[in-house]
Amino acid sequence: MIAYGHKVQSDNQDNGMGSLFGDLAPIEMKKPSIPDIEEWPKLELLEKEKELIGIYLSSHPLDDYRFEIEHFSTPEYRLSDLNSNMEKLQGKEIAFAGMVTDAREAVTKTGKPFSNMTLEDFSGGYRFFFFGKNHDNYSKFCKIGSLLLVKGRIEQSMFRPGEYEFNVTFVDKLSNLRDKIRSIELKIPFNLINSKFNSSLQEVIEENGGQTLLKISLVDNVKKQNISLISRNKRVLLSDNFLSFLQNYDDVTFKLN
Repeated sequence: MIAYGHKVQSDNQDNGMGSLFGDLAPIEMKKPSIPDIEEWPKLELLEKEKELIGIYLSSHPLDDYRFEIEHFSTPEYRLSDLNSNMEKLQGKEIAFAGMVTDAREAVTKTGKPFSNMTLEDFSGGYRFFFFGKNHDNYSKFCKIGSLLLVKGRIEQSMFRPGEYEFNVTFVDKLSNLRDKIRSIELKIPFNLINSKFNSSLQEVIEENGGQTLLKISLVDNVKKQNISLISRNKRVLLSDNFLSFLQNYDDVTFKLN
């Protein structure tokens, strides 16, 4: 492909100019065909973008998990907050969502295995270390490219007096979190109820059958009244399609359990 490009450029430069060897026939070069190959997976494409130009260009790997970030992470904190003034966060339980950009395993001076990983969100990154039981439980998540939720508590360090650390209590893939939601309660205003909305709601429920119990509350904001409806037979899949339907209605809110 590069050679063909050079040939076209050279021909354009020589166009209309005499040649010392004008009697010689031009060298023909067949235009190369573009191979039919599969498109890169989105995450691989984004990694190629960052490798080439230093940033994610078309989107961020976490963009597909906005729902999980909004409902499972602690919104007022970012990973960059752990790199300074951690003392101000003492005692707080915080959950972060991010992507693993570096991961390593090693052994301590006493021969015990440990692992660590750098997790990055939209603000920056922080390196987590796993020793003992935490290494046994969480080292499997220390893989570059993994998209994770990490939950823990800020506490004083047991081995470095006067310093603070983030003690991890939970790690899981972002892609697993929706399956952990037991129920979703929709709060729908009375004035939104009509045949068109009812039909659309019924259709999206039927299209997204799953394991999450569906609850519906009809809300009268004027009279301050609620009517709760629970059907043990209605369970939904919290798919992007189902959530997108809910987001189309500003007055419809929902609560997860």
